[in-house]
Amino acid sequence: MAIWTVDQVGDWLKINSFDKYVETFKNEDIDGISLFGLQNDDILKLLSSRDEDGIIRNPTMRTQRKFRTILEEYRKLIKQERKKRRRSSSSINKRLDTSINNNENNLSFITLKATSYTINNTGTYSKIYTIESKSIGMKFFKSELICSNLTKYFLKNYNVTCHIPIQNQYDTKVALHIKLSGVKENVKNARNDIHSLLTTIKTKIFNNEDTDKKIIHLSKYIYSDSTLTILQKIFSDKKKLTFWEKTNILSGYYIVHYISGQHTFSVSEEFINHTVNNEISYVKDIVIQNVENIQPKFRKELDEFINDKKEQQLQYQTMSIIYCQYPFQTEMKISFFGLRNQVDIAKKQIKLLINKHRMRNIWIGLDSKQIKDEIINDDDGIPLLARCAYEKNLDIETIQRPALRIIDAVSFRKDSAVKQIKENDPLMNHVKDLCDKNDKYQGAIAHRILWKVEEENEFISKQEQIKKQNQIKIKKNFDEKKAVYQYVPGDHHFDLTDQKNSEKFDLMISYYQDDKEICLKIYNRLIESDFYRVLFDKDNLHSSNPKIMAQAVEKSSVILMCFSTKYRNSYACRLEVEYAKKRQRPIIPIKIDHQYDPTGWLEEIIKNEKYIDFSKYEFTAMYAQLIDEIHVVNESINKK
Repeated sequence: MAIWTVDQVGDWLKINSFDKYVETFKNEDIDGISLFGLQNDDILKLLSSRDEDGIIRNPTMRTQRKFRTILEEYRKLIKQERKKRRRSSSSINKRLDTSINNNENNLSFITLKATSYTINNTGTYSKIYTIESKSIGMKFFKSELICSNLTKYFLKNYNVTCHIPIQNQYDTKVALHIKLSGVKENVKNARNDIHSLLTTIKTKIFNNEDTDKKIIHLSKYIYSDSTLTILQKIFSDKKKLTFWEKTNILSGYYIVHYISGQHTFSVSEEFINHTVNNEISYVKDIVIQNVENIQPKFRKELDEFINDKKEQQLQYQTMSIIYCQYPFQTEMKISFFGLRNQVDIAKKQIKLLINKHRMRNIWIGLDSKQIKDEIINDDDGIPLLARCAYEKNLDIETIQRPALRIIDAVSFRKDSAVKQIKENDPLMNHVKDLCDKNDKYQGAIAHRILWKVEEENEFISKQEQIKKQNQIKIKKNFDEKKAVYQYVPGDHHFDLTDQKNSEKFDLMISYYQDDKEICLKIYNRLIESDFYRVLFDKDNLHSSNPKIMAQAVEKSSVILMCFSTKYRNSYACRLEVEYAKKRQRPIIPIKIDHQYDPTGWLEEIIKNEKYIDFSKYEFTAMYAQLIDEIHVVNESINKK
């Protein structure tokens, strides 16, 4: 029972009607040994809970008494088991000699399963080395890892087999009898080695607020005793013999017992301090909000991540994952403890997973002005998105690209967003780099951001200068005797007398690429009349390069906006039509998707204007209506 696993402790709780505490005990890694050593303060913490307001509620006195009663019963059973072991210890030692002489495997002992070293049976000699129950050296032999390392060491260096009875590992009230077997001289040397090794044991308690700040911090915030196993394994991998424990199972100070001197397994206090302060890391409480309502896919990936880290913890024992979700709380907290490089990797992985789904949720909700405003007004909103976009160690598909798309989206909302983006130098450098490289997947997004932040105002300013220069030419060249509808460069009037040689277009069709079929039909019908010059972006250049789009708008008198669901969701289309609106181009709305009615930014563009519905009515009738609307717009332009 003393070597119960965490799951077995959980079963014990369920049998005794403490079901609701199973998860808490599991999160704190309370196994049989930990259960046996629980103190009153530990019990109080383990049985406490949080109410709906997040306030910690201590267990009732009745609950505490009931738990202490069953705990005492458990302890009595453990003590009875230990008495039985002590009575049988003498008979086990007798069988030990027989098993060694007969070269039999004995499951009661830790032996090395190695073939590279063998014992010469000629002149086999055995010697018992006894460690008294109250000796500090006894603590080292509670660890199977230490026992295994010592067994390998004595076999390799002395060709001596070291047998350590397992039944004594959890009972420090009984003396430990280690049996050394091999050539007599080698056994004597091995025995002397054990003795010198155990006489150099020193102890350090990490309770000095000046020199032990980091590990005191760990002892205050980590209640899981899995950290002891991790510390044990980290130093063991460095071939240093240490034994770790705490003054109190949950929140006591850390204690390390270590071998000093000049032995192979020796370690200095300076080495221990350096390792703890520089090679070990703790990441506390990475929070996953509203965990009960997260998307099933996210929940599945989260469970897979936790299970993967738990398997790594069992296999390597150099990093532990500590996670908990308290009753009445909607958040899950995940922490990591262990080797710094492994903790850093785990931290990046969980944050990548969280950000991946957070980006997805933000993207889904970006239709809401409120969400965009929250991002813009939050001091960490755009800066966090910026880091997600430009940090090279993040995944492009799940983090960088979605972050850049969100930045693109919020740039349409307010000038303050554009200002924040412009002032973020690392982000702008990243955007310009993507533009220079013409990145296949992020290039178009980067071009839009750069256009809104820097290039648009510069382009418009240049167009205004050209317009003023042309207006000067108009005054010099205008001939009143010529036709009233004369085309003058720099004006936006229809040119019906010389349209084939003009660099201007009467109409420009703005559309989303997937709607090309119906838009191309409208375009062909218009040019068949040989009456209009129509600009139609067949190669979809406008969506990838805002400057080409702006040049097209500047050359056009009227914009035919063919809108659909996809058009409304396209930031390239939005950029195009908003630029046309900014440049005071008349816009004729054309509906080409029968399942969609104008919403959001598109509804603001159209406002109360009537649109021509090619999605609902016969094409020829709607085309005739379009021509009529073009003539109405034409007349309004020429009156200006």
